[in-house]
Amino acid sequence: MDLSQDNMGTQMVSFSQNNYPSMSFEDLLDHHEDSSVSMKFYGQDDLDNLANFSGITPNMGNEDYEFAIDTIEMQNPGDGDFDALITLPGKGEVKLPRVPMTLKELDELPNKFPGPYSFSLSFLEEKKGKAIPRAIPSTYSPLSKKLYMQCNVKVMFRLNISDSLPIGTFVRVRPLYVQLEHRKDPVKRCPNHVDPKRTFGMHLMQVHIPTVYYEVEPTGHLSAVFPLKDCEGGEGSPHFELELFCFSSCVGGLNRRPFEFLVSLENSSRILGCDSIETRSCACPGRDRMTDEKKINGGGRKKRGKKTNVLSSQLSQDDEEIRTLKIQGATKYEFLRLIVDGLDEAKRARTANKQGVPHQLTSRKTSKIENNSNSNS
Repeated sequence: MDLSQDNMGTQMVSFSQNNYPSMSFEDLLDHHEDSSVSMKFYGQDDLDNLANFSGITPNMGNEDYEFAIDTIEMQNPGDGDFDALITLPGKGEVKLPRVPMTLKELDELPNKFPGPYSFSLSFLEEKKGKAIPRAIPSTYSPLSKKLYMQCNVKVMFRLNISDSLPIGTFVRVRPLYVQLEHRKDPVKRCPNHVDPKRTFGMHLMQVHIPTVYYEVEPTGHLSAVFPLKDCEGGEGSPHFELELFCFSSCVGGLNRRPFEFLVSLENSSRILGCDSIETRSCACPGRDRMTDEKKINGGGRKKRGKKTNVLSSQLSQDDEEIRTLKIQGATKYEFLRLIVDGLDEAKRARTANKQGVPHQLTSRKTSKIENNSNSNS
């Protein structure tokens, strides 16, 4: 089998029937000893296009067959440096990180890496000036750069890509904790929401793509993986829908720890680009969004200050004018007289404290205490 390249930079592979009699295309790739090229076809459409190369028979004669492979060229894909120079079709040599295999590599992986294809995530945004309902199913805040969503609600993730990606590119959705001290812990459902009957029963989310499969990575983290071509239906950017099954407040699961979704484009064990979105799973996304935005704008909850004691401020004023109050009934009179006596006593005590003189009870209270002590003796 020979490797060549046409004028457009597309790699070409040719092989002879006599060299590989009655060998399938996948077996042919497995027997290829040159490790400088990784040729992988993940989609069924890709294999269907190469059906005429599957199961070569002797009656084809000694002929060469040629076809184009749009793929990544690298030395030993999946091995070598974490960041290595990779040759991409139409992009030249680009430094791409490897899919993390250890916790150390996961820590080194950036949560925002546009890469050679300017990859980014986007979400549906409400019209400016329109009030957001407290219990809206989901909402994205450009101010806080967070996604707020309810459980059991499908939310659309849009994948913005500048150019066509190589054949066999996959999308990986990996939930991660935002705080560094919890980064190494896999994000799982709480015990109350685990579904042992489903293949994704421990996974926090479900991705609504028919070809998705759920993976436990070598780091122990859980992720969902699916071909990029399976979310390219219709017009506009590729997109997929995601659904959560736990609240951020679930004990034994998220347990109020902030988390994010890290979405990456992968091909031949290399990451072509990735982006992340911090997410909050709650009952009232609109309410939580407004709360976070108020904090950012400096309009959060005001701390309760000490209430001003109007009565004490009035008592501090020097008011010696005598006023007369007519009261009907002896009971009311005695009640109000005791209040007046208490206020007078408080004023004398403050005056004595300012002058540094020990205060003693006076007036009617003194005589009342003395009378009580005499009667007890």
